[in-house]
Amino acid sequence: MNNLLVEAVNNNIQRFIFTSSMAVYGQQKPPFSERLPRRPEDPYGAAKAYGETMLEIFSRIHNFEHVIPPPPQRLRPTTEHCRPVRNVLGIWINRIMREKPPIIYGDGKQTRAFSYIDDVTPAIVSAGLTPKAKGQIINIGSDQPTAVGKACKLLLEVMGSEYKPQYEGARPGEVKHACCTVKRSINLLEYETKHSLKDGLEKMVEWAKNVGPQQPTYTLPLEIEKGAPRVWVDRVM
Repeated sequence: MNNLLVEAVNNNIQRFIFTSSMAVYGQQKPPFSERLPRRPEDPYGAAKAYGETMLEIFSRIHNFEHVIPPPPQRLRPTTEHCRPVRNVLGIWINRIMREKPPIIYGDGKQTRAFSYIDDVTPAIVSAGLTPKAKGQIINIGSDQPTAVGKACKLLLEVMGSEYKPQYEGARPGEVKHACCTVKRSINLLEYETKHSLKDGLEKMVEWAKNVGPQQPTYTLPLEIEKGAPRVWVDRVM
């Protein structure tokens, strides 16, 4: 993030868009509004909160515009489904195609608001062009939370799979319930949810099947094994 901000200043950019994360809100009561303070619960959220703060400081000192549109959990066709972290739906799809059951950490009752990438992207583009978005934090995405276990069940139905989810211990620092208010994005960026969770999953599954199953890759070593999920330590994704 620091390198990007330095290059932004040196190249006289007019507006910097930082697609942060609702992880910055932590365990506060959902739905998270843009007025809530940053209270991250895990290193990922802390890194995003740091990025937001640095952007605000750089923007003020060096006189360029900024917008922070934190997106929700996204349904996005991407080769990220071969990574063992983040993008849970993609990871599940890849495991099922590799003839392995999907893994759920915790009891599956934790909730997330999933949005298809084609719904989110136009709003992010608008964040870069709309004058009234200047200096704003604008939550983007669906405001309809879904239990992770229910999302997994729906995915198995879409893929016609008879697998049952494999349950592992809850990940330390994971927020139990997370969704955001999106009224500001509707008013300022004309955000609209056009795809249901099932719609998005069908498109995502179709893309993934065309690409084919991928061998999970670990681009960085696991520096801290203590408290890490067993499947990360054992490399059994």
